[in-house]
Amino acid sequence: MEKSEPPTALGPSSRRLPSRRRLIGSRLFVRTAVILSVLLALVMIVSLYVHWRRAQEPNTYILVIGDPSWNGVEVVVTPADDSQAGGRRVQVVLDDRNNYRTPIFELPGRYRVTVSAHEQLIRQYSVEVDPTRAIQIDLLTPVEVFGDPSLDGGRVLLSSKDDSQSGVLNADNRYRFVFHVQGGEYSLEVTRNGQLLDHAEFIVFPHTPKKVDLRKGS
Repeated sequence: MEKSEPPTALGPSSRRLPSRRRLIGSRLFVRTAVILSVLLALVMIVSLYVHWRRAQEPNTYILVIGDPSWNGVEVVVTPADDSQAGGRRVQVVLDDRNNYRTPIFELPGRYRVTVSAHEQLIRQYSVEVDPTRAIQIDLLTPVEVFGDPSLDGGRVLLSSKDDSQSGVLNADNRYRFVFHVQGGEYSLEVTRNGQLLDHAEFIVFPHTPKKVDLRKGS
C-alpha cells in the first residue's frame, strides 16, 4: 500500500505574498482617493473664482437721511435706464427703526430716487453713483408756519440767499403752511395787499423741524 507524502510546508516568503498584495492595493487606493480629493478641491476653487470674477456686487451706496417728520415715507430707487442692472428696484421705508436713514447699495450708474408718502410723490432726485464714493441725499427739513384769522389771506414768503418759496394762510389750511427747505438762514414775511403783517428771521438746522408761530399772543 502506497503512503501519501505529507504536504510540503510553505516558506515564510510564500505566506507573506498575499499580505503584501493587500498592502500595495490599500496604498494605491488611498493615493488615488487623495489625488481625486485634491483635484475635486481645485475644480471647486476654480469654479468659485470664475463665479466671483463674473458676478457684480454693489460696492457703494446711496444714503438717504431724514428726520421724524418723514416717518413712514417711502424711498424707491430705480435705474435711470430701465435696462441697467436688470431693472433692479429697491424700496425702503424711513421710520424710527432705522433712525430715519437708510443706505441703499447699488452698482455704479445713474439712478432715480423717488420720495413719496401715501402714494403721493413728494420729491424725485437724479443721482450718479460713483464707485469711489457714496451718494448722500438729505431730505428737506420742514418749516411749519402757524397763523390765525388776523393773517387771513396773508402771503407768506420764505427766502434765503439761494431760494425762496411762498404760500397763503387762510381758513382752508387752518392758517397753517409747511415749507420744505435745506438748512441755512431764512427770512419770513407775511404780506397782504402790499402791507407787511409780520416778519421773522431764523436758522434752519438740517433734519431739525422748525416751527414759526405767528399767532397773536403766542
